[in-house]
Amino acid sequence: MTAETCMTCDNSSDEIGGETIEESDETRAYGIPTGFICDECLEESAEEAKEYPSIPLNLSGCPSAEQAAKELHNFLIELHPDYESEISLYSPKEAEKRYSGTAAWTVVWEGGSPSEWGLNLTSGWPMSYKEFPESSSGSPEVVGLVDNPNWEVQNHYSFDIEFHEK
Repeated sequence: MTAETCMTCDNSSDEIGGETIEESDETRAYGIPTGFICDECLEESAEEAKEYPSIPLNLSGCPSAEQAAKELHNFLIELHPDYESEISLYSPKEAEKRYSGTAAWTVVWEGGSPSEWGLNLTSGWPMSYKEFPESSSGSPEVVGLVDNPNWEVQNHYSFDIEFHEK
């Protein structure tokens, strides 16, 4: 077996144990490097890794538009905590009065990157598909947005998702 060098500290796998991190949806979404990492560095990064939400978020089991919208809202905040104040959740009454004129549970992130994140997700693409198509895995960060028996989604703008009860 050939010795591998840790991508973080240059320890050799002959000197210390470790594991190889394979490319996945999570590594691509978060820009996590892939390759061999020694046990020492793996332990040090374990706390940081716990901060990342699980990808993809699966909304197919959500029984209501309200629950699906709240789960998406929370997921976006977990995924992008620095933008928490910019990611909004509107109740149907709030959305109708203050946002789109439509009574629907609505998640809005006007400053999202890219601004078409909502349109991309409702089309079954990753949020950053149009901005970085060459680096996209083709797997969306959120699944189960379409074909739900209890609710449906649509976009008012490209940077929002409306959840309508059927």
